[in-house]
Amino acid sequence: MFGIAQWIALVGIITFGVLFVIELLKWREPGGVMSRRHKALRVGLMALLEALLVMVFLAPLFSNPKNMLGEMIYWSVCLMLGLAVVALAMFDVREVTKELPALSRQVFHDVFDDERRDGK
Repeated sequence: MFGIAQWIALVGIITFGVLFVIELLKWREPGGVMSRRHKALRVGLMALLEALLVMVFLAPLFSNPKNMLGEMIYWSVCLMLGLAVVALAMFDVREVTKELPALSRQVFHDVFDDERRDGK
């Protein structure tokens, strides 16, 4: 009934859904360092990735060898979603590299503040 691509897509849908819920729960904890823009970027990235995996999972329902134009449009949309996921992932990496120096300074100051308190 299902091909290997549908099984991989199903496992991906479940895995990324669970990881996304875990990440959302971590955002609620105090002391988060992610900016509002970075969080929105992550939500968009996960939504596009889930949509892409759902489209791959549902591909057998919409594929019709007799309608080549419809199939080409369907897979073109999947390709565009995949490229959008790659672009958003690159923006996510850029956001992480922007936030890294501030986080490193914060950790550095926290370590030295702890050493000063312990040394006195």
